[in-house]
Amino acid sequence: MEWQPIETAPKDGKLFLGWVSAVRYGEDDAGQPFEHDVSDHDFCRWREMETGGFYENMMGQIGDAQDITHWTPLPERPKSS
Repeated sequence: MEWQPIETAPKDGKLFLGWVSAVRYGEDDAGQPFEHDVSDHDFCRWREMETGGFYENMMGQIGDAQDITHWTPLPERPKSS
């Protein structure tokens, strides 16, 4: 399974694994601004709305700014023995 651009992700509401590119903003002790990369993978899905729709990640907001940039299908479930 390889990461694919989010534009190719399914829009049927099924879960997939997404890459959430995210940053947190802050200031150091001297008052200088900085950014901290908090990007992570998460379960995601398409959420349909009256005005269109969007991809959402299940953890919710993980950074001050974030965007789901890539996706990959979930693996097959284990076969029972």
